[in-house]
Amino acid sequence: MSSDKFIERLCSAMHWVFDIILRLQTRNPDLLICEVKYRVKDGTAEGFSQYGQDLFCFHSIFGSVKNGVFVDVGANHPKLLNNTYYFEKNGWHGLAFEPQERLRKLWDAERKTKCLPYVLGGENKEVTFIETPGPDDHVLAGVEGFNKIKRSMRTTAAVRTQRRLDEVLLENQVRRVDYLSIDVEGYEMNVLSGLDLSKIDVKCIDIENDSGEPYLGSRGLRRQLLNSGYRQVARLAGDDIFVKK
Repeated sequence: MSSDKFIERLCSAMHWVFDIILRLQTRNPDLLICEVKYRVKDGTAEGFSQYGQDLFCFHSIFGSVKNGVFVDVGANHPKLLNNTYYFEKNGWHGLAFEPQERLRKLWDAERKTKCLPYVLGGENKEVTFIETPGPDDHVLAGVEGFNKIKRSMRTTAAVRTQRRLDEVLLENQVRRVDYLSIDVEGYEMNVLSGLDLSKIDVKCIDIENDSGEPYLGSRGLRRQLLNSGYRQVARLAGDDIFVKK
């Protein structure tokens, strides 16, 4: 057997083992695990998410319903690789959060959804937010100590206001959220700590979970949502998708 063939088989075996571990961790033997971009079966729908999160959630979880409510945390660009633009185009409405001012201004021009400039976390305070001026590096920006910007990149730092998600939603008369997308470059647990699920009824949570163990993500993040009354139904590349039981 050639070395290339051996490595290919070894990688396949490792993925098989990782898949078993994920299904054990999530307590779901039917967990959908997709490492490539998810597509609907007939192949006709074209989404905007990086890994097809929007298509999976809109069609498989919500049955293509046209009148839901979404919240987009770490919204980034209003259209490119965005998890909620497909929902908006299909009649949904909601609220978005993006601390990078150059991107937030694009929301005003390109989306109907109101986009607020807050970082979201467990307490109301000021935090340092690290950005990079590169044209395609905005997806790496985040709170100091949590972003994915490489040391070799040129960066800028800005003070941003951090708020609790539940408080901002209640201020905007949002008590029910059908689809919550959280993509904040390792700050996800902090966002969840500012969301009291007894005050806000959230049906589906799509959360980036690519920190922690390679391929598996953070077991602690997964455990928190499983213990909060959610069932994980899919892992699409680095995103975990949970549905309220």
